[in-house]
Amino acid sequence: MRGIMLGSALAALAILPPRASVAATERWCAVINLGSVGPAERCGIPSFEACRAAAAQYGPSSFCRPDNWAAPAPTNKPSLHKRRRHAKQSQ
Repeated sequence: MRGIMLGSALAALAILPPRASVAATERWCAVINLGSVGPAERCGIPSFEACRAAAAQYGPSSFCRPDNWAAPAPTNKPSLHKRRRHAKQSQ
């Protein structure tokens, strides 16, 4: 029974698309089911679509998740922290 519930939850996660902002900026990991050997991960995939294609090769129980170890995507946002300039000390 627990296996059926776990399989259903994984299938639901694989079907639901991620937020568009997350999908556009992050790298992805394909979590691949290798049967009796267990799961394996293939990370560093640049887009969600490419990850889904890689995971689909290994069957319906494979899915994609955001790559937590990838470097964050560069942004053009200005820094929220102001630079502090220290007063020069006179001697």
